Amino acid sequence: MKTLLFSITLICISIFATAQTDSLATYLNMSFEELLKQKVTTAGKQDQKISDVPASVMVITREEIEAYGYQSLKEILSNVLGMYMTDNYQNISFGVRGFYSNASNRNIVFLINGVAQQTTFNNQSELNRMNLQVESIDRIEVIKGPSAIIYGNNAFFGAINIITHSNVAETKSSVTSAYGSNNTYRSNLQVNSSTGKTDVNLSAGFLHTDGRDIPFKAILDSVVRWDNTWIKDGTTKDYFRQNSNYFNLSMNHQGIYANLSYDETDRNLIQNFPPVYDTTKISKRENLFRAKIGYRKK
Repeated sequence: MKTLLFSITLICISIFATAQTDSLATYLNMSFEELLKQKVTTAGKQDQKISDVPASVMVITREEIEAYGYQSLKEILSNVLGMYMTDNYQNISFGVRGFYSNASNRNIVFLINGVAQQTTFNNQSELNRMNLQVESIDRIEVIKGPSAIIYGNNAFFGAINIITHSNVAETKSSVTSAYGSNNTYRSNLQVNSSTGKTDVNLSAGFLHTDGRDIPFKAILDSVVRWDNTWIKDGTTKDYFRQNSNYFNLSMNHQGIYANLSYDETDRNLIQNFPPVYDTTKISKRENLFRAKIGYRKK
């Protein structure tokens, strides 16, 4: 019985480990042995067959993101089994398997194409600084639990690697735009190119939103009982405004790889929470540049 349950689990993991150009039907038609040969990269920092991975790995594919209509990285991760999200209107934090840190993801490592996204100031992974748009995501690999400790002592809860490219033998380009409520609009450019020996992936995009406009008292009414006489009057108009830009360039030439990324965020947020009578909005502007160069023997 245990062997059967183990086999079913491996099959489920394998089915979700698809590439952007593959369909679910392709994996459903594979044999058990073929499914076990599908590869993930996050568990051991290298391509590994699922059958060889000594960790709990979940893969969210491009197809799943499109099928569920996710519009942000926050939406994707809040639906991962075994993870839960808290949003205090200043930062977004995630807990894993019942464990939670009051710091902003201090015990979870977030990576984009293998590059850690922690800040050097407080060693936290702030989701608001990751402006990667969902159209640029090829897949997300999630490791839950202390097996992610290979990414550092602050990865005890897990590691999340957001991968924007896959090794494809063709050149593809896409441009997308979207508009929604709260005057939210965004655009994204995605370019994949392969010449056989060299793979190049370019992702670039921007986002603007005016943010939610609700009464301050409504923020707490749905969460906790609070003495509203101390809560600020008025609404949150312009308190959650955000402008962000993102750029990522990944290259691989016969094992030599490079990853360059730039994030720019300009946003407003509530100074204090709960929003008492003297609460004001503050503005934060951040620019982050990251680079990684190395060699990986095939």
